[in-house]
Amino acid sequence: MALSGCTDSSLNGAYEASIQVADETPQPVGLAVIMDDRIMADGQTVEVVEWTREGSTVTAIGDGGVRLAQFSITEQGLLVQTLPQSRVIYRKLDL
Repeated sequence: MALSGCTDSSLNGAYEASIQVADETPQPVGLAVIMDDRIMADGQTVEVVEWTREGSTVTAIGDGGVRLAQFSITEQGLLVQTLPQSRVIYRKLDL
């Protein structure tokens, strides 16, 4: 299913994931793959039913309307996932 409000799948791809705690330098933690119908990271795959977009925020929705992940898109094209005590920064890899 395509990202709602977008005519392409611009988020699809492989990403280098880094975690940042407070104002510390982000530390690489692995790779993630984002596709129209799934997100793969940390050896796990979650099925995405729908993507929604509101301004610069995109949300992956799973079965039953459960929010799987929410990303803010920066002006530099990074995806940022804010967690309670840190944030994960995803930089798209050119393959």
